[in-house]
Amino acid sequence: MYINAIYFGNGVYGIEAAAQFYFNKTTATLSDGELLFLSAIPNNPTLYDPLVNFENTKMRQERIIEQLVITNLLSEDQGALLKDENITLNLSGK
Repeated sequence: MYINAIYFGNGVYGIEAAAQFYFNKTTATLSDGELLFLSAIPNNPTLYDPLVNFENTKMRQERIIEQLVITNLLSEDQGALLKDENITLNLSGK
C-alpha cells in the first residue's frame, strides 16, 4: 500500500503515477534503472526532484544500486550496467 501512496514530488503520489509522470510509461514497462531512479525520489522529494536536481536524483539512484551490490542483491556487473543506463525523462504533463 505504501508504494502506491508515497509522494514522488511535483504533485505525484504513488509509483504508478510517478512512472506515468516522469517517463510516460507504466511501471511494468520501466527498465530496472528507471525503477531505481524513481526509488531515489521519496527519500527527499525536493532534493531529489529530477526536474530541478536531476544529478542529485541520479547520484541517489547510484547509491541505492551500490547498496544492492553490497548486500548481494545485485552482482557488480549488474550494478555497473544499471549505473551506466541512460535515464531520459519523458514527462506526461500529468
